[in-house]
Amino acid sequence: YRQDEAVASALLRQGPYSGMASAEERVHQLEADEAAENRRLEAILRLRNVVEAARARVLAGISEPVEERARALLERIVGRPFARVRLGDTMSLESVRPEGCSASAALEQMSSGEREQIYFATRLALADVLATDERQVVVLDDPLVDTDADRLSRALELIDERSDRLQFVILSCHPERYLGLPKLVLRHMDKLNSEQEMVAK
Repeated sequence: YRQDEAVASALLRQGPYSGMASAEERVHQLEADEAAENRRLEAILRLRNVVEAARARVLAGISEPVEERARALLERIVGRPFARVRLGDTMSLESVRPEGCSASAALEQMSSGEREQIYFATRLALADVLATDERQVVVLDDPLVDTDADRLSRALELIDERSDRLQFVILSCHPERYLGLPKLVLRHMDKLNSEQEMVAK
């Protein structure tokens, strides 16, 4: 009896009831956390669906104007009718139909210079279409590396014409290729002069 009583006392000292109460409290807390997380995930999913639907509506309304404008811009860059671009559901370039051809071609079949001109014209066309209500930023990362001097000059004219409506950020390892932009030349010269003054001091 005394041995049983000692065992029972030892068990009681371990506090099984308080441990069970703490465990139940922890379970309730985890269940509440799970419910809150499920509600948060459901809200995110609903928001994602709304954004995707709005995006699809916007893309459906602008793909055709972007394609038309890209064709006109390509014609200016190349100096003659060149090609019509076809955009996919996500506004990615799907195919190109060269002028005078009855079938479309994959973008990979164009030369590297032609590809970058097509990408450039498409991005510029997209910015033109989107910039009706407010100024848009266009970030270009060495967009015309393989483009010859004549086409580059015409592409720079397009940038210059739109610089009041669009903010261009051009990242390049070849800044000399963009000195044909009058405003850029002034900025480049100002920077160069300030660096020379610092060296002189």
